[in-house]
Amino acid sequence: MEINDLKPGMTLSNSQVSSTFRCGNMGGMRRSKTTNSLVLISDPFKGLYEDRWDEDILHYTGMGKIGDQSLESAQNKVSVKLTTV
Repeated sequence: MEINDLKPGMTLSNSQVSSTFRCGNMGGMRRSKTTNSLVLISDPFKGLYEDRWDEDILHYTGMGKIGDQSLESAQNKVSVKLTTV
């Protein structure tokens, strides 16, 4: 599957996300330099984070389960144009 084949409301498996975006298969924030993408995984069923939608804006918690978040570490320091699919 190619990125351009994605449509709103589609459900992808973890392996489909990894192969489509050419990113890692673990973590809630997966950067791909190959496709110039930052994939955000928001899973309301696991209960690890309190991500939420406010109309068409996703309020994403970030990375890590404990401690303060930092905009200077890991994937948080990546600046990208966000697009929902």
